[in-house]
Formats: sequence, C-alpha cells, structure tokens
Amino acid sequence: TLKQIRFTAISLVLIFSGVAAIAQDSRPKVAIKTFANPANFSRSTIGDSLTDMLTTELENTGKFNVLERAQIDELTKEIDFGSSGYGNQKTFAPKGNLLGAQYLLMGKVTNFSYTESGQQRYKVNLVGPNTYVIDYTKQADVRVDFRLVDVSTAETVISQQGIGHATNKSEVSEMATWRGIMSSGAFTAESSSSLIGRATTDAINDIVRKLSSLSDVVQKRGAAAA
Repeated sequence: TLKQIRFTAISLVLIFSGVAAIAQDSRPKVAIKTFANPANFSRSTIGDSLTDMLTTELENTGKFNVLERAQIDELTKEIDFGSSGYGNQKTFAPKGNLLGAQYLLMGKVTNFSYTESGQQRYKVNLVGPNTYVIDYTKQADVRVDFRLVDVSTAETVISQQGIGHATNKSEVSEMATWRGIMSSGAFTAESSSSLIGRATTDAINDIVRKLSSLSDVVQKRGAAAA
C-alpha cells in the first residue's frame, strides 16, 4: 500500500542517515588546546591566532572531527605541555571524555621571529630624478612544537614540529606590520600576505600535512581501542 511504501522510504532514509553518521564518526575526534605563546611574547595572543588557523585548516582536510574549543582550555588547565607525564594522568582521561575527544592536540609556539636590516643605495631612474633608496633584507621564522596525545592513556601518539621560514629583499619595510601583529596578535588580510604571515601559514600547513599523513594510522588506532 501507499502507506507501507512511505514507511519503507522513511526507514531507508533513516538507515542511510545512520550509516552516514557512523562513517563520519569514524574520523578521529580531536580537541585542540590553545597553543602556548612564544616565551618572549608571553602576554600576546599569537598562540590563540595560530590555533584558530590550524583548526580551520585541519577541518578543511575532512580527515579529522575537530571538536569545539569553548571548554577545552578550561578542562585541561592542569596539563603541563613541558611535562612528560602531562600533569595528573588520573584526571586526564575523564576530562577528555567530557570533551568527547579521542585525542588532544597541544602545542607551543617556540619560535616567532622577524628580522629586518636596511642598506641605502643610489637608484638611477629612467624617468624622473635619481634618488636614494633603502634595500630591506627580511627574514621570518615560525616554529610550533606539537603533540597529539591519546586521551584514554595519556600516551603521545605524534610529537612533531610545524616549521615555516621565509626570506625576501625589497625596498618596502614590513616592520610596521610585524609590530601590528605583535600588539594585536591578529592576522589581517594585509598581515597574512606579509613575510611573517607567509611563514606562519607555512608552519600551520606543515602541521596539517604531518597530521594528515598519519590520520589513517590514528584512525585505526582509535577503532582498535573502541
């Protein structure tokens, strides 16, 4: 009957929806703790900005189920990134379970630097008067040490670094952009295209590449544990 056909159709939709949900849930569930700031910029929000960038890029891979960050920092306050024991292991797993996470990604911005030097030279112009200009030699370096930790065992699954390095030489100084990033901790469209912005993007992409290359291993590990 028509009623039975409709019931069957609805049942099939629910079944396929359930299958899709299960397939999605098979991705490793990762909670990202806000990265610690560089030692020389302890009061900056650089770590927060880089964490936001990583969260977006990691979600875009489609390989990880990245959980909301709202309560992550609060629930993991006692975990010391520099400690091999990660703080109180007795509370580590329960806190992870509250987040619904299989893995906790922690990191620290260990290098966030920009240097610039200028040298004056005489520039001959074909149109207009000759002038003195300054050639700026610029270098930007970003490094994030990160660890992916199994919430249930507090065991480090991945311990790597995300590294970005960029150099350039031009007549344009980027010192004002660098100071703006350091004072605000935020990357605007302009600052993202700067040398330090490109080095930061490279470091984040390096982290994503390393996590993505190991996502299958992490997924199998999570499935086995389940």
